[in-house]
Amino acid sequence: LGAISFVLMGSSNDRFQTLKAISVQLHWFGWFYTAAMGLFAYWWHTTQRTTTLVFTRDGRPEVWLASIFGSAFLAAATVHGLSLVVTLALSLAWGIPWQAGFLWLAIDGFCESVVVVSVLTGLAAVLHPIVALLVVALFTETLFYAIDVELLGYLQAKGASPIIAALE
Repeated sequence: LGAISFVLMGSSNDRFQTLKAISVQLHWFGWFYTAAMGLFAYWWHTTQRTTTLVFTRDGRPEVWLASIFGSAFLAAATVHGLSLVVTLALSLAWGIPWQAGFLWLAIDGFCESVVVVSVLTGLAAVLHPIVALLVVALFTETLFYAIDVELLGYLQAKGASPIIAALE
């Protein structure tokens, strides 16, 4: 859908903005796909009782866990690499000079995917996968920043009470 605006816009700046939007959307898809893949792999093994097979055989459980992480990391590298190739191909097709920032976006997107998969599968080991997903979705740095801003505003307006100062 992001490419539709290219047909309507003619300047190179508009094409670059469209290319940037497509790149961000592809990286978001890669982030979401790898996070879902990590949760699905863990959920599948626990609901199908294949984890009992893993833990009762001679093989090491670390190898099983590494295979889940490895497959998710490989999928993340593939999706973000394809996103980089699509961005390069569209840049060449549209006559836009390719910017090194698109490489940075691919590397950054891959690192974010690795972190999200690691956090989600780690939380899914302790909590139910749906609860782990809700924890990651709700308890973001934006929430904690907003709470900190509110507490600082209260401290400036009302003065330092021991309870609020401890919370801050």
